[in-house]
Amino acid sequence: MNVNYSSQYKSGAVRALVALHEREMRKFMAVWQRAAEIDLTLPPTEDPSCKTIDTMLHHVLRASRGYVLWICDNLNLDKPDIISPSKTMDFKTEALSYLESLLDVWSTALIYVTDDQCYIEFKSRWNTIYCIDGMLEHAVMHPSRHSFQLVRIMSDL
Repeated sequence: MNVNYSSQYKSGAVRALVALHEREMRKFMAVWQRAAEIDLTLPPTEDPSCKTIDTMLHHVLRASRGYVLWICDNLNLDKPDIISPSKTMDFKTEALSYLESLLDVWSTALIYVTDDQCYIEFKSRWNTIYCIDGMLEHAVMHPSRHSFQLVRIMSDL
């Protein structure tokens, strides 16, 4: 794991959720790679982020970037320097390096968040109210849910 477990973190809860987010992102990437190796076709859906395994990967990477940017923006922390994943990215060759750069941002961007700040509420981009702790939990579960989805589809083959 890349997560900095040092005492630099002001909040143990934030440190734990950042570590869990990294674990779930790495797990998702491993599951996604298995799906790519077998050229998995996803079932038909109206959800544009789940039309193909490539759009799902883009969605998960983009969302992870969005969560950390949202937290930093709402807490007036320095904006991390991480570009959005390109829709034209060659996912099979570039996704792992993008993930590493994304996780590097996650490992440092939130070290100054305090326990008190974890419970301040803000409106998300999709108009749901989240406290920082809740958004961090959402960021952990998002790749986990998509990993579960891919595993379930592959088990039906």
